[in-house]
Parts: sequence; structure tokens; C-alpha cells
Amino acid sequence: MKRRSRIALEALGPPLLGAAAIFSPLVVEAARAAILEGKFGGWTWEGVKFFWVVVFVAYLVAGLPSLFYTAIMEWRFHRGLDPRSWRAVALSTFLGLLSGLAISGVLSGLKWKPEVWAYYSGVGVAVGFLLGWLIKVWSAKGMGR
Repeated sequence: MKRRSRIALEALGPPLLGAAAIFSPLVVEAARAAILEGKFGGWTWEGVKFFWVVVFVAYLVAGLPSLFYTAIMEWRFHRGLDPRSWRAVALSTFLGLLSGLAISGVLSGLKWKPEVWAYYSGVGVAVGFLLGWLIKVWSAKGMGR
């Protein structure tokens, strides 16, 4: 993966992956209904439109944290962090947690709602880990700078 592709993935990937994680219970339910009941449940035209609404809102809410994530990751890669290292995955996971906490604060109006904070922080950790792992796997040796 070249630097330009990595930056695009870092900047554009988190909201899309987060939206997919948030939407995934509906996908799982649709798959269950299709397999067990022979129904095409969940994937109506309304379901598809709802998914794109979720993606749009995810870019609005997570766009700024994604830019911070990109800036910090690229700064660390420029300073010698190897994109193929587990340290890069750990940093990505930690930044995902911070992004999840920031998004939780926005969505809860800075009020303590444990279910909101736990859910979106968990999504942030999962997205951060997945993104860090993808960068690790897709990066060639010595591509940090």
C-alpha cells in the first residue's frame, strides 16, 4: 500500500467501517432470516436507504476524528513507526478508542449515558484495530515515510 492509499484509508475508512459496525445487527438479522426462514428480511429498499443515511451521518459525526486519526498516524509513520508493526496497530486501536469516546460525547450531549459511551467506544476500538491491522497487512516494508 502506498502512502497516498494509506492516507485515503485512514481518512475515509473509519466512518464507513463504523457505519457498517452500527448497521451490522440488521445485516446479521437479514442473513438469519434468509438462512433459517427462507425470507429476504431486512434488505428492502428502505433498508438500503437507511444504510446510506447511517453512512452519511457517520461521515458527519466521525469525519473530524478521522482527520485527527490520519494526522497522528501519519506523523508517527513519518517519525519512524513502521506501518507493518503491532505498535502501529496498538496506536490505531488507542486512537479508535479516543475517537469513540469523542463521538460518544457528541451523541450523548456530554451526559453520562453508559450504554452510549460503552457502545460507541467499543465500535471505536474495533474500527481502530481493524484499520490498524489492514494498514499492517497491506503496507510494504519501509513504507512509513
